[in-house]
Amino acid sequence: MTYVKLVTLAVFMLTTFLIVQTKNVEAGKCPSAGMVCSPFNPNQCGNVIQCRCIPGFVIEAGICGDNFT
Repeated sequence: MTYVKLVTLAVFMLTTFLIVQTKNVEAGKCPSAGMVCSPFNPNQCGNVIQCRCIPGFVIEAGICGDNFT
C-alpha cells in the first residue's frame, strides 16, 4: 500500500515539474516579464540577456520586460 502512495506521489511531482518547465518556455524571452523591479538594482529580472528592468511612472519602480519592446 505504501508503494502505491509513493508511486502516485512521484507521478504527481513529475507532472507538476514538467508543467512548470513548459510554462517557463512559453513565457518567451523574458521569463520574469511583468514582475515589479527596481532599475537601480542590477540583475533583478534574472540573468537573461534579453530581460531588463523598464522604469515605470513611480520613482524606483519598474517592470521586467524585453529589451526590444
